[in-house]
Amino acid sequence: MSRNIVLSFDEWTEIRKELGIKRVRCKHTNELEDEHWNFKIYPYPLKEWKKRMRAYKGEWADKYCFERTGVYRETLNKLKSQHLINRLCQQEWREWDFNNFGIFEIEQEYNFYHFLGWIYNARLKEELDIYTPREKLYRIWQIMSKTIRLKSEKKWFNWDLEKLADEVIMSIC
Repeated sequence: MSRNIVLSFDEWTEIRKELGIKRVRCKHTNELEDEHWNFKIYPYPLKEWKKRMRAYKGEWADKYCFERTGVYRETLNKLKSQHLINRLCQQEWREWDFNNFGIFEIEQEYNFYHFLGWIYNARLKEELDIYTPREKLYRIWQIMSKTIRLKSEKKWFNWDLEKLADEVIMSIC
């Protein structure tokens, strides 16, 4: 699904490095540019981004919006750093996605990525750090999934899930 993804320069650089993106010469302009990938930035916009970071000191100065790119499953599977996976899932998630995915169906491993997107966008009392390890996040997902399956309620509202997530996080810590 194509989404606008906002990344900082450091996050973009780390993702690029972990994926092993190589620089190649363009046949038409003879400039060095990244090989094709979903967060590719052409030389001129990259130069403008760097210039903007030097000129402005603010919250959005080092951010870049990758328009209509989305996050590919292959990208998430290749990344080793959990904080980068967490950030990409957080950026990929949209509130209306909740109706489309059974994110608490543990049989489908990819639902874990949707869960990460949801939990990092949920309004929790105990905010999760973006550097929270995969094992802890996976454990929260398992406990929540099991609790949802065992409860007799058929319909779960977002605020009920947020309350459950708060309880699970408090019980794990």
